[in-house]
Amino acid sequence: TGTGRLLHTLSAHSNWVFSISWVKDGSGLITGGGDNLIQWFDSKNLGQPAHTILAHSNDVHAVAVSGDGGTLFSAGDDRQIVFWDLKAAVARRRISGHERQIPALILSPDGRWLAFTSSRGDSAGRQAVFIVSRDGGDPVQLTDHAVNAGHPVWSPDGRWLVFYASLPEKQTAKGLAVIDVPGGR
Repeated sequence: TGTGRLLHTLSAHSNWVFSISWVKDGSGLITGGGDNLIQWFDSKNLGQPAHTILAHSNDVHAVAVSGDGGTLFSAGDDRQIVFWDLKAAVARRRISGHERQIPALILSPDGRWLAFTSSRGDSAGRQAVFIVSRDGGDPVQLTDHAVNAGHPVWSPDGRWLVFYASLPEKQTAKGLAVIDVPGGR
């Protein structure tokens, strides 16, 4: 039973830490920060980063790791989503064309799809929810930019995405929206 006792502190970044993700098997911890870096910590030695990747040309706002631990996904202020070979620390794919930062991304429960919010295609900078296959293809827009979506979360079965939104009927109101994902992911 946990006691709430502090076990470790990590000097992960020289600026804010914006995102944290465990490797699913517990072997590592990945962080993204305001110093443009992604840090990988081996869970057996959390004292120092095992690997550092100069990942983006600006803040790294979101990181996610595939279930097999082989692929890392990152997004940030430089308006790019990057697919990384985690073991080689090499970028394998980049998705650009976003009007502003990409503040959030998350893998589907089956690990095949990446959901993210982006202002892609909206010069006013309003965010919509998109999905893209981790295996390739173009992003698919699921919501209108008018909802100004943020921080999507998959349902455990991958059929729905929940996100915060500006409610269209009350532009000043903030709430949650639930959408079904075409084909259930």
